[in-house]
Amino acid sequence: MAQSALCLKQWCKKYLDLRQRIHFEGFRPEPQRYMLATDIFVLASHYESFGLVLIEAREAGVQLLPAM
Repeated sequence: MAQSALCLKQWCKKYLDLRQRIHFEGFRPEPQRYMLATDIFVLASHYESFGLVLIEAREAGVQLLPAM
């Protein structure tokens, strides 16, 4: 897991108590299935050359939260 995602996971656990509501899935070979069942997509990346995943999430109709 990327360092920024790990920091976000720890922050959510410590301050928001969202352990039952937030899932950090990591790499998945078929992300469309997960995006269609998602309310919000967080891209916790310090560097993303193009951010294709944001376009994929938006195409699925998911609200975006790019935290770069």
